Amino acid sequence: MLFYVMRRIKFDDEHIYRIYGYKDKAIPFTSVRRIEKSGTAINNRKMWRLRYDTEAGEKSFLFIDGVFQQGSVKALMAAVQKMNPDVEIEESYIWNQWEQQKRRKAKRKARD
Repeated sequence: MLFYVMRRIKFDDEHIYRIYGYKDKAIPFTSVRRIEKSGTAINNRKMWRLRYDTEAGEKSFLFIDGVFQQGSVKALMAAVQKMNPDVEIEESYIWNQWEQQKRRKAKRKARD
């Protein structure tokens, strides 16, 4: 089930869509809070986690680069940043963790 859900993702200029069978769930780019690389990989492809806000609270899901119907993770990041400049993007999992945490704290402090 996990791999089926991860393969069924697409996006356009305003939303990312998670497809469940014949139904899809649109997540607006304005509700995306963070895109981060996870520490796991499948077939040497890194997994990414997208965190977003809903009425019920923060939710997240995993996806793999290269499984989109169109585009890539870089194209997704560019589209999200265009609509939501406050999104936090973390492209490395282990390297530069300290510097990334420092930038995240400064961004949160500036937002508050």
